[in-house]
Amino acid sequence: MFTEDNSYSHHITNYKDEHGNSYTLEWYTDRTEDLILTNIWVKPEYRGKGFGNKILCLAEEAAKLGCFKRLFVKVAGLTWQNDWYRRHGFEFFETDKYDNSYIWRVKQIKD
Repeated sequence: MFTEDNSYSHHITNYKDEHGNSYTLEWYTDRTEDLILTNIWVKPEYRGKGFGNKILCLAEEAAKLGCFKRLFVKVAGLTWQNDWYRRHGFEFFETDKYDNSYIWRVKQIKD
């Protein structure tokens, strides 16, 4: 799916709110229209209160502002997280080529 060698530049940006909830966005210079969302973290005392949904919306807005067309996530296939991303509009893209218990999901951000 994404470049595993070091021939392309890899960029990372991190977001953290005032409660310590966070996410990471990653992109590669060989895939200028794609953004990868990783490391969504909601502190246990804030779970089930909409913070994850808020963080996901912020990540999607960052993707739109950055002129990316697609937002990707890699998630374990048989988990509540997989269902959560599906409910938020992320469609199946492919099974991870390095670990088939994980899948890539994608959400179209812009046409």
